[in-house]
Amino acid sequence: MSGSCRSVLFALLLSVLSILIVTSSTVEAQSQASCTFKFFQLDSSNTPFEANGVNDYQTVVGQVFTSPAKGFIRYSGGGVSYFAAPNSATTSFLARNDSGVNVGFYSTQGANKDSYCKGPRSFRSYLRRRSGAQS
Repeated sequence: MSGSCRSVLFALLLSVLSILIVTSSTVEAQSQASCTFKFFQLDSSNTPFEANGVNDYQTVVGQVFTSPAKGFIRYSGGGVSYFAAPNSATTSFLARNDSGVNVGFYSTQGANKDSYCKGPRSFRSYLRRRSGAQS
């Protein structure tokens, strides 16, 4: 083997080893996520629901599939409250911040969808999308 081939082979081997060392140190730097899950029911009748968001206070928001469907808030202590937007066929909460403001959507009988923001004492609709409209 000539000297130039040895130099190329040595450089290639050194590159591969460098990549392996960097990759292995990156893998060791990652840590295992620490998660806990808590199963709950909204009521004793086992009504189906969908949890969509949780805040830092472990308050869960989502939609309960009643007729009409309503948004729900389940507080960390186990208390539950429900909300239906005015004249809605369906209401759903998607998220809640640590100040108690919820965001979500509702639809009317005519299939119009509106986004809304609901604070502890207020409700405000923000967007009206017509049936069949592209987003």
